[in-house]
Amino acid sequence: MEIIELTDNLSKFLLPFLPYLIKATEKASEEAGKQFGKMTWNKAKKAWQLLTLKSKRSNKTSLEIEPISSTPRSLDELKKLVEDSIKLNPEIQSKLSELVSSAIIQNFIKNVNVQNSQNISIGGDASGSVIITGNQNIVKK
Repeated sequence: MEIIELTDNLSKFLLPFLPYLIKATEKASEEAGKQFGKMTWNKAKKAWQLLTLKSKRSNKTSLEIEPISSTPRSLDELKKLVEDSIKLNPEIQSKLSELVSSAIIQNFIKNVNVQNSQNISIGGDASGSVIITGNQNIVKK
């Protein structure tokens, strides 16, 4: 998987998990497991572990914890951090690609749409539907 596609998919997947991954406590892990399901939560933890590995070449942590100690305000911020992490530690790209290609993550990405401050989350097929966003809209039948 190319780095742009990998970064995009991985960021969309990880964004909802960040508060739990950053806390890294047993209670947060238990709560995330309940909210997202154990299999999905385990995939998020695995991706996070790969992103936070030390680079063999530079002995630096691939995902700098300082800039991500508070949840990124946007998907774009997270994409930049993930891309920088992969570039610093290119050995993780194939493992992350394999992880992101799993059916669990692909289904999660399709069912959780994270884009900006006015997110729409659809847990199924919305084809043929009309979706109106914005403030103070009135829909008449």
